[in-house]
Amino acid sequence: MDNKAFDIGWTLRKRRGVHGNREPSNIMMRRLDPDRLQEFAQRFHDNVLAQMNEGTYEVPRMRHPFADMGMDDETYNKFVDAGYVDEDGYPMMDMAKPYRDRDGWSSKPSVSHGDQFVVQAPNGEFYMINSEGVGGVIDAKNPYGMDIHLEGENPNETGKRMGMIPMGGFSITMDDLAGLMGTEEIPLEEAIRVHNDRLDMNYADNLRAMRAMGIGGGKGQYDDAFKEMME
Repeated sequence: MDNKAFDIGWTLRKRRGVHGNREPSNIMMRRLDPDRLQEFAQRFHDNVLAQMNEGTYEVPRMRHPFADMGMDDETYNKFVDAGYVDEDGYPMMDMAKPYRDRDGWSSKPSVSHGDQFVVQAPNGEFYMINSEGVGGVIDAKNPYGMDIHLEGENPNETGKRMGMIPMGGFSITMDDLAGLMGTEEIPLEEAIRVHNDRLDMNYADNLRAMRAMGIGGGKGQYDDAFKEMME
């Protein structure tokens, strides 16, 4: 999020006077079955591991986490010389790879960013979010990408290895959703966890986006504050 967008969002929160007290959404989110999602993640993980053993896997790259923070010329030039920059000149890095090593450590995949939730719009499209308030629309042309992170386990060790870099992931299509939906429903304001201003702003953004699709109906103080701010 750029500074202007952050300033607008923060101003809206102050003018609403609802700091730490989310506006009710009137939107019930269906939780996706975590066991089924884990099956998807495990299948993707094992597929990649098999390709690695065959020597056919090409490790995907991602933008370096510090790409926007600036690097000294010497460090940046190392990325350039290695061909690890994208079309915009940002440094890139390899994504994580699954593993099973001789010391007994093996990687276990998990879907990133907590629980996943979905709701259907009147036009038949679905809107999906995770507990961090990150999400978007799923329709016939736009599947939803799911990141996978790895943690290492060893039957001979009590601790675990935690991976900070994702290994990539799989996509969920509209056809997949029917087999992934659980039975539990909770309000949108509870689906996105409560912790800080970033999450509350994500809640406001998703609430506006869903209402624009006809989900939940009506308009509330979030919408009124945003309209007032833009005028």
